[in-house]
Amino acid sequence: MRVHIFKFDNDRSIVFCPDNLSIFVMSRASARAAELLSNGNSPQQVSNQIPTLSIELCERLADHLTRGSVVEASNASTGGALSRLVLHVSNNCNMCCRYCYAACGSYGLHRTMMRPETMYRALDVFYEVYPTIDILQLFGGEPTYNLEVIEKACVYLKNTNKLTQAGIVTNGTCASKKFVSLIQKYNLAVTVSIDAYEIMDELRPMRAPRLSSKDIVRKNIHHLLDKTGQPSQFELTYTIRHVHNNLSIVKILRELHKEYGDIPVHITPVCTQNVSYKLTSAEPFVQAVSDVYASDFIEMGAHPYALAADYAHMLKNHIVSRRICSAGKGTLAVSADGDIYPCFYFVGNSPFCITNVFDDIVDVRTKLNQSRVYYDRLAHQRSKQCDVCFANTLCHGCMGANYELTGDMRQAEQSQCDITRGIIERLISVLAHKAVA
Repeated sequence: MRVHIFKFDNDRSIVFCPDNLSIFVMSRASARAAELLSNGNSPQQVSNQIPTLSIELCERLADHLTRGSVVEASNASTGGALSRLVLHVSNNCNMCCRYCYAACGSYGLHRTMMRPETMYRALDVFYEVYPTIDILQLFGGEPTYNLEVIEKACVYLKNTNKLTQAGIVTNGTCASKKFVSLIQKYNLAVTVSIDAYEIMDELRPMRAPRLSSKDIVRKNIHHLLDKTGQPSQFELTYTIRHVHNNLSIVKILRELHKEYGDIPVHITPVCTQNVSYKLTSAEPFVQAVSDVYASDFIEMGAHPYALAADYAHMLKNHIVSRRICSAGKGTLAVSADGDIYPCFYFVGNSPFCITNVFDDIVDVRTKLNQSRVYYDRLAHQRSKQCDVCFANTLCHGCMGANYELTGDMRQAEQSQCDITRGIIERLISVLAHKAVA
C-alpha cells in the first residue's frame, strides 16, 4: 500500500493512493496514520503512536486505503492489431518552426515526397501483417505538399473496404479546392498544428519571409471549418516564449475557443534543449489545471487542454497506465522512402529503423513481430526514480521525447516529470475540493 499526502486546507490533508487511485480528505492525525500504515506499521502500532486513534479506527482506515479496483489503459493495441500507422507522405515543409524536432520537416534526410508505389507497398505490407489498423495518419513534413498520395491512400482504403480512419496533421497553410474535396469525400480527420495568433509569426514562420503564417493559417482554418467542419483538433507546443509574452495556457485556450469554436486543443510542453524555447518551470501547466477546472472555462463549453483532460479521465474512472507509450507496438511510422520506425519521432534516426516496406514480406513480418515484443517490454521498463514516484500509475509519456532529451527512451527529463507530477497533484486537489464542496 502506497500513499501520497499533501495539504488540503489548514486542518486537513489529501491522501492519494497511487495503486487504486483513491482520493481521501482526512484530518492531519488520520493522514499521519495512513502514512504509518503505508510504511508497514500494523493498526496496533499506529494506534500506539497516535493515541487519539483507536485500533478499530486504524483497521477501518487500512481497509479503506486498500479497497478499490483499477483497469489497465488501452494505450497500445492488443493481439495483432495496430492502433496507428503513420505515413510520412512528405519530407518537406513550408514552415520553419523554431522548436521543430524534425529539422523543419526533413528529419535530417533529403527533402522529398513519398511515391505512390511506396505508399501502396506500405499499405499492402501492413494490412498483410496486421488484421486491423485503427488510424492511418498522413504526416510530414507538411503532408498537403503531396495531395496525390493522400488521395490514392484514401481510395485504397475505400476500395479495399478498410474500416481504418484516415487522418492528417497539417500546419494549416493549405485550404485548396483539392484538399477540401478530399476531406469531404473521404471523411478525413484534420489536426492543425497551430499557435497563439500574437506569436505565430515568431515561432512558426513561413519559409518564404514575405508571408505571414498567422494570417494564412487563420484564414484557412475558417475556410476549412466552413466547407468541411474540420479541423477536429488543434495541437500547440508551449514554450518559454509564450510565458514571456504573457500567454498562459488558459488564455490561449480561451482565444482559440473564441476564434474557432469548440475544438479540442492538445497543448504539450516543448521538447528541446534550446534555452530560447525550453520551459524553465512546470508552473504554466500546473496553474492551467486550476485555471481550467476551477473556473467557468468548462461551463462555457470549452475543452480543457488534452494533457490534463487525459489524467482527469484516468483519475475519475480509475484507469492506470503501466507503460510509457505505444511506440513500436501500437504505433509504427513509415518514412517517405519506406523505412519503418517505432514512431514518427524516430524517423531519420537510422539505428531505430526496423526494416523497409520493400524488403521480403516474410522478413518484414519477422522484424515487426520482434520489434513489437522489444518495444512492449521496453515501455514497461521505467527508470528507478519512477518506481518511487506517486504518479507512476498514471504517468505515460513519449519514448521519443525521452530519447531526445535524456538519451534513454525509458528516462524522462526532470522538467517533464515535474510537469506530470504537478498536473496530477493539482488535479487530485481540484477533485478533492469538488468532492467536499
